[in-house]
Amino acid sequence: MRVGFNAFFLGQEGTGSGQYTRQLLHALMQLDGCNKYLLFGLQKPGFPRRHSFWRNLDKLWFEQVAFPRACHCASVDLAHVPYFASPLFPTVPTVVTVHDLIPLLLPAYRASVLVRLYTCLVAMAACHCY
Repeated sequence: MRVGFNAFFLGQEGTGSGQYTRQLLHALMQLDGCNKYLLFGLQKPGFPRRHSFWRNLDKLWFEQVAFPRACHCASVDLAHVPYFASPLFPTVPTVVTVHDLIPLLLPAYRASVLVRLYTCLVAMAACHCY
């Protein structure tokens, strides 16, 4: 099976999602000889140095447009998003890992309008996954 893997946080070891992604891929490679994993990540020069607003737009574009498009173009059988941000309109069957429901349950974690919109988007998208 060809598995498209959202590797957005790969290499960001200072984040929980980065650590989880690295460890999960390592474990899958150790256990699984049948599947082929295609890693897709945001490859923009200077990405970490941009202002947070633009970084967030880049991330949103990757999650909602580039990743599903890449999975479709690569003819993957299954996509995996190892953090709470799957595409609202997936192009292939998609599995999402939801680590934490705090942003959905505690209003203090979604204070700004943009954070509330993003939280609503990813919650709706998670409902479209298999």
